[in-house]
Amino acid sequence: MLARRLSGEVDETKTELRLRTKAGGWRHIRSRGKVVERDESGKALRLAGTHRDITAHWEANESLRHERRLAGETIETGYAFRVLHPDATVRWAKLNAIRLEWDGRPATLSFITDITERAVTEETLEESEERFRQIFAVSPPGVVSCDSAFRFMRARRTFCRMLGCTEGELLSRSFVDVTHPDHAAGDVESVARLLQGEVPLDRTEKRYVRKDGGVLWASIAVSALRDVQGRFLHFVGMIEDITARKTAEAELVERERR
Repeated sequence: MLARRLSGEVDETKTELRLRTKAGGWRHIRSRGKVVERDESGKALRLAGTHRDITAHWEANESLRHERRLAGETIETGYAFRVLHPDATVRWAKLNAIRLEWDGRPATLSFITDITERAVTEETLEESEERFRQIFAVSPPGVVSCDSAFRFMRARRTFCRMLGCTEGELLSRSFVDVTHPDHAAGDVESVARLLQGEVPLDRTEKRYVRKDGGVLWASIAVSALRDVQGRFLHFVGMIEDITARKTAEAELVERERR
């Protein structure tokens, strides 16, 4: 949440969390934060926020849920929470409860399942996605993501400016559509190797065709983003305009020929 505020993706966030007290107990806290000042580049300079203890409110809600369940109401009966293990590790658990009769009186039967592996997987994926959002937010080069069919899924404004088009226009196309014909076949072959996991990263220099028909040279680094099980999610490419360098190199070669 903090990283998203600092990057400018969002200005204000709200969340609820638990904090452990000095005495060893837990308090439920509602936290709100907002970026109140940024510099000209968009970098956060000052944050303001509040933290409110909602433990009593949370406990009252849990008590009410229990009473409603005993009364026979159909309410959500499953939710996840964290447990501090005696060895100081944290485990994730999910509680499910059903209403039943016990000795002629209403009661609830609860089942608790260890879902740590699944929760860790989800957290890892969220962290990966957050890092990916940060790349788009703060990386100077052009950054794009593409699906397995090479279609653009997202494009940073830097790359859009390179090609002289909008992100919306790019999202209806694939990277092959904007690649110079001399490089298209080789690009497809290299990216296919990434998709198959044969190589972790592909670096190359190639030409792109702008919307106005002009041509620019770029240095590209492409990798395949995968989840913790190794399943492909999408390609991530970082593109830097090197047209000026290529032009200077060509001029130098021409002068040496004379």
